[in-house]
Amino acid sequence: MSDEDIAEQFVTALLGAEKRGKELDQKLDDVVGATGWNWEERLGKVILAKLERAIAIGAQMSSAMKDAVEKCVAAAEEFAREHPVYTTIIAIGVLAVLSPWVLEAVGFGELGPIEGTHISSDQGKE
Repeated sequence: MSDEDIAEQFVTALLGAEKRGKELDQKLDDVVGATGWNWEERLGKVILAKLERAIAIGAQMSSAMKDAVEKCVAAAEEFAREHPVYTTIIAIGVLAVLSPWVLEAVGFGELGPIEGTHISSDQGKE
């Protein structure tokens, strides 16, 4: 069985799990089968990508899976509230990758804050 097939079955088992525990562990063991739990990194990446996609598209999932996703979303939101500077750094990074012109418009140049802009006047303030 290919990594894609194993990952698909693995994620399907997670999405359908009614609860954590031995039953889910057994299903996942059955999916992994002869491959065992000593995977190559590639299989882990394929599983992660498939799970990310399932969550992103709102795939049908069991109540246990919904609860797990909701807990993780809440934890991520709490982290963002508790660490606003970190969240800002991530947002700036996203803009740098996807639309760098926005950063320039607010005062960031290729080498840092542009002199005479709002951003440069805030530099060094606590």
